[in-house]
Amino acid sequence: MTSKSRQLLINGMLFFITAIIITLLIPTEGHYMQRYNVGEVWQGENLNAPFDFPITKSETEIINDRRNIERSTIPVYTYDTSVYNMAVVSLKNAIDDPAVENRAVNIIGFIYGKGIISNLDMGSAEDDTGLTYIRTDRSSLLETVSTGEIFTVSSAKRYFREQFYSFFPEDSTIFNSDSFIQPNLVYNESLTESLKQRELRNVATTRGLVHANELIVAHNQLIDQDVFNKLNSLKSEYEKRLGGSNNYYMMLAGHFTVVLLIFLITFLFFYFFKNVFISVRKNVLFILMLYILMVGLCSIVSKNEHLSVYIIPFAIVPIYILTFFDVRMSVYEHTTILLLCSLIVPKPIEFFFINFIAGIVAIFIINRSYRRENIFMAAGAILLSNCVSYVAINLIQYGEINGLEWINFVWFGVNAILFLGMYQLIYMMEKIFGFVSDITLLELCDTNQKLLLELAHKAPGTFQHTLQVANMSEAAATAIDANPLLARAGSMYHDIGKINNPAFFIENNRGTFNPHDELSPRESAKIILRHVTDGVALAKKERLPQVIINFISGHHGDSLVYFFYCKERAANGSPNEKDYRYPGPKPISKEVSICMIADAVEAASHSLTEYTNETIDQLVDKVVEIKINDKELSQSLLSFNDISKIKEILKNKLESIYHTRIAYPERE
Repeated sequence: MTSKSRQLLINGMLFFITAIIITLLIPTEGHYMQRYNVGEVWQGENLNAPFDFPITKSETEIINDRRNIERSTIPVYTYDTSVYNMAVVSLKNAIDDPAVENRAVNIIGFIYGKGIISNLDMGSAEDDTGLTYIRTDRSSLLETVSTGEIFTVSSAKRYFREQFYSFFPEDSTIFNSDSFIQPNLVYNESLTESLKQRELRNVATTRGLVHANELIVAHNQLIDQDVFNKLNSLKSEYEKRLGGSNNYYMMLAGHFTVVLLIFLITFLFFYFFKNVFISVRKNVLFILMLYILMVGLCSIVSKNEHLSVYIIPFAIVPIYILTFFDVRMSVYEHTTILLLCSLIVPKPIEFFFINFIAGIVAIFIINRSYRRENIFMAAGAILLSNCVSYVAINLIQYGEINGLEWINFVWFGVNAILFLGMYQLIYMMEKIFGFVSDITLLELCDTNQKLLLELAHKAPGTFQHTLQVANMSEAAATAIDANPLLARAGSMYHDIGKINNPAFFIENNRGTFNPHDELSPRESAKIILRHVTDGVALAKKERLPQVIINFISGHHGDSLVYFFYCKERAANGSPNEKDYRYPGPKPISKEVSICMIADAVEAASHSLTEYTNETIDQLVDKVVEIKINDKELSQSLLSFNDISKIKEILKNKLESIYHTRIAYPERE
């Protein structure tokens, strides 16, 4: 198996594993798609119950029922029989008359039989009539009684006094003694709490039943609270049945098939149209990370009833991809991520349309834009796009604005703010995956960068050559829809290896002495060839991005140092070509290919004896033809049409540089 085939197999496995992860992120509950709310008109056809289902109470109703139970729980009091026994003994000790004693014991028995509760411990439950109740526990037998049927300590003493006021003096100590009038009903906290918890566990979650084929709501019927509760109950039952254990694996298989189809198409898209992209592991990992991140966010938010999926800034996805790659990839990935998330949300068409339009708007505003205010313009455009799209979709569905959920406009505002926040993560992604953003390229183009300052100081002629190549490459890249900023930044650094031996390059030699005159052609060629390897070493030392290093290593491809090769061949016969070839590789990207052509054209232009449109055209045509004949562009992504446009741009640039000036009269 070749290295390329092995790489494709590994990347294919990564796609497959990601498909499994995303399938598990998608909720397995079904989604009832029809929208409804109290006060709205039912837009659908007559809806009959497809099966028997209970009318479930709302969460608020269940909470209120539980609160009512907690408020109305009747406290339990346990009879303490020992109190009665001690009271009888005390009473007998206080009364000498047997007849009075027997009557007193009977009265005390009646009082304790009803029960005595402490004045300070009158915990009870009140009913709708205002009566209060307690539950008594006598030998594990519970009985609910009104508090009016039992005694307090004070009412028990008063009752006892009424029964015996004629037998004892008014000031008798027997009426004031606490020894035989004591509370015998003791509050049983543990039993009360146990009974309350049992009632709470048994709170009914349903109220009534809807039978199969029973009309739930008719077409154009106003949805009241009763109909709303029935629709909610049907929705809950519908989703529960779809997500039940019997259907779980079938739904899982369906989700996996859909996800796998989308990923298969994505893999084929990269294979046929972005083959260079898919051959780099970090690119694949970056794209798959975005899939998992956005689907995961959508899954989490959709499960939270207090949030809306419209809070998620899906428009950031195409911006991430556009920053590091191109428009076609950003549109494609944005579309497929929205398709996957549409499997999660309850209103997929509305969701897809709103977010798709927002993403495309963001691409149009930010594409190849290097101004910071464009980010804020994009956030504002996303907000406006979301609002307009949402209103338009609802007008199509309901024919009026009364169906709008105004809270969604708040979510759209938060969405725009989160877009600005998530845009800042580009720097982190750039460092993690080793990508290069346009902001970084702008920084690299600054001539105050360390390597460029050193190049300008040590090799001023090369520096001027570099500036010309950068200008020409940027213009050519713009013409063929390549990345002009990358073409410029790469061209600025393509010759930094000449810093080490600037005098050996003709553009830096302003005197009559040529150091190559003292060297053999092979030694001269070795020095010339070294500017590539030296440049790569300097770039790595300064930690320049790999995309910039590609310009240094690839701007000559594996071409011959033709001047010294011919000189050696004329002197010593047929030299070894390998000693006179650059190490390569040949350029692959459009931007490096443009730099190669612009570098050769700009250098060759200094050999012209006269600068006319004809000589410049011939020069450009000849240089490009040599590059094609030497197969230096054989691995390039440039088409014939691209090459034609590049030649035209380079000709115009050279004609502008070497245009004829008018002869100004000499000043006296």
